[in-house]
Amino acid sequence: MNKLFFIIGVFFSINCQILYSQTNELFNEYLSKSFKKIDLSNEFVPYYSNTTFFDDTRKAIAYGQYKYQQFLPETMGYVSTNISIYTNLMYRTHNYIVTIFDYITDDKNVFENNGAYYYFVFYNDTGKIINCYKLLRSTDQQWFKNGVNHASKLFISKDKIMYLLYGPYRVPEMEANCKEVIYEIKDNGSLEKLSERNYKAEKIDQWNW
Repeated sequence: MNKLFFIIGVFFSINCQILYSQTNELFNEYLSKSFKKIDLSNEFVPYYSNTTFFDDTRKAIAYGQYKYQQFLPETMGYVSTNISIYTNLMYRTHNYIVTIFDYITDDKNVFENNGAYYYFVFYNDTGKIINCYKLLRSTDQQWFKNGVNHASKLFISKDKIMYLLYGPYRVPEMEANCKEVIYEIKDNGSLEKLSERNYKAEKIDQWNW
C-alpha cells in the first residue's frame, strides 16, 4: 500500500512539474510577443512618447479565443464590439513584472460606458496576477450633450507613477482642471498614493495640455 501511495505521489509530482513548466513557457511567450520590454530609472519619463518608447509597440488583442487569456485579469473581460484592448510596455521592479495596456470602452448610448484607460497588471515570474489597476486616460463627449471631455498624461519610473488628469471639476478649495497624483509601487506589488494636488492648467493648443 505504501508503495502504491509513493508511485501515485511521484506521478502527481511529475505532472505538476510538467504543467508548471508549460504554464511558465506560455507566460514567457505571452510577454515576449505582446509587450515591448523597457528599463526604467528613478527619473520620470512620459509614457506616450514616440522618441522614448513607441514605434510598432501597440498590439491589439484579437477577437475570439485569446491564446493568453489566462494572463488577463477577469475584470478586463474579453474583446468585443465595444471593448478594445491593446498591449504596450513591460518592465521589472521589486521582483514583479509590470505591464501596461490601453483599454477602451465604447457605448454610443451611455456616456459613463465610454472611456480610454491605462490598465496596469502586476505579475510574478510564474504569470500569477498580483494586482491590477485602471486609471482613466480620456473621455470624449462628442455624442453626448452632458458629457465631459477628459485628457491625461502619464509618467513612469522604476517604482513610481505620475498621473495627471485634465478636465473641469470642482474641489472644495477651487475650481480646478488638473489633478496630479503620484503613486509608488510597493514591495508587495501594490500601488500606494504618495501625494495628490489640484490646480489650474492651460492648454498648449486646441488638443493638448
